[in-house]
Amino acid sequence: MIARRPLLRRMASALLAHAARMLPRNRASWAEAIEREGQYIENDAAALRWAMGCVSASYRERIMAMDLHQRMNRLSAIAPTVMSLLALADVLMVVITGWERHLKDEGTAAHIFQLLIVGQLPVIAMFLVTANWRQAAALVRPVAFQVAALVLALGSVAFFRL
Repeated sequence: MIARRPLLRRMASALLAHAARMLPRNRASWAEAIEREGQYIENDAAALRWAMGCVSASYRERIMAMDLHQRMNRLSAIAPTVMSLLALADVLMVVITGWERHLKDEGTAAHIFQLLIVGQLPVIAMFLVTANWRQAAALVRPVAFQVAALVLALGSVAFFRL
């Protein structure tokens, strides 16, 4: 019978493999090194922390390997989704805590929500301007995430009748 590795160790291994894939090609030796190093860490929790640090470092390396145009596009693809999720968190905080729930006029929470939603417009414009339209299929995933996050944020307002 084959013994299964603990969950933390499996998660660490998966994260290390992901980090190795995310590194730019010129960092292939780094990719090998981080995967090997992860095997020698005895504590599973420490291995998971090591793996999370490696993922963070690999993302930084990948972003730094991009030219400015690609970086702008990548960041403008991610920012609207994050802004919509923050707007959703704002709504959930109002619902859970009752913060400013019974005001006659809009309060701070409503203004934060509005800024997060409307603030996405210039960021989405930057995404569209910096997009590589020759690879239109690559644009589908970021746009789908943006739409889904926006629907969640606006849908939560409608659902909770705020």
